[in-house]
Amino acid sequence: MITTVLLIVVAIAFVVYVYKFPPRKNPCPCADSNKICLDYSNSQINELRVDLIHTMTNKYRSNQLDFVNRNTDFLGYNKKDAHSIWFDLITLKKFIYHIEKTSRDLGAGINRTISDKDLGIRIYYAAYPKKEENWKAKFPDLIDLYTDPNKQLYEHLHTLVMVPTLNIEGKMVDFNPKDTNTYPNGLNDMPGYIVTPLISSSLKTVAMTGSTENDPNNLTGSQNHGTLIPPVTSGGQEGFGI
Repeated sequence: MITTVLLIVVAIAFVVYVYKFPPRKNPCPCADSNKICLDYSNSQINELRVDLIHTMTNKYRSNQLDFVNRNTDFLGYNKKDAHSIWFDLITLKKFIYHIEKTSRDLGAGINRTISDKDLGIRIYYAAYPKKEENWKAKFPDLIDLYTDPNKQLYEHLHTLVMVPTLNIEGKMVDFNPKDTNTYPNGLNDMPGYIVTPLISSSLKTVAMTGSTENDPNNLTGSQNHGTLIPPVTSGGQEGFGI
């Protein structure tokens, strides 16, 4: 009987507490700079006019894309270059989260406070390398290209590579969130991050390929490998397709 009464009292007390002190979200900007903001309900969603998007994408296709497609030396085959790339939302959210979380945690270890305002992502225009005899050993991060029939066609095609940036003396500089040696000056001129025709590097930087995000051995901070169109056909997926 006493146990039942105690349970009832505890339940009532809990209800009263929740009523008087309801759980609250932490909308951005967060008061605590050490917390990662996950609620942007106070901010407006970004929008662009539809006609502006059409104007910009059509201008790209009529100029840069048309030039590449007419110069087969760029592609190596009689095929069309990619004009769009798709990434799933979860992969992008994980990528952004780990950039911020890793930077804050490791930054604290070297007495450096890093907030979300100090971080960013630089997007490089890129192209998939030529399929060579040893490229599977040379570029193991592209391993999925050997198993996916569609991605086997990515050779030479335009793509994007996303690289984390850090505010260093007012400049947004490429860096490796997992390597605090890059926090003072970024990747530029850092041993192991320099690659030339005469210098190669097997170093893994904080980069993640979208197709191998669950691989625990994948330690990169760049996001690559979304779905390219073409070679994949649009099939009505694109709102701003050709």
